[in-house]
Amino acid sequence: MPRTAGALADPVVLDRDPYAGPPEEIGATRVLRTYVGGRRVHDTEA
Repeated sequence: MPRTAGALADPVVLDRDPYAGPPEEIGATRVLRTYVGGRRVHDTEA
């Protein structure tokens, strides 16, 4: 999907790089933070 200049993204912060290990370990990846519209909406480290 192409990106548009000035568009907001909804990024997440993960506890590991899901591409660094074997495919069967992807499901163990934890979401640490989630941002929607530039605002943090989920944070497991707070």
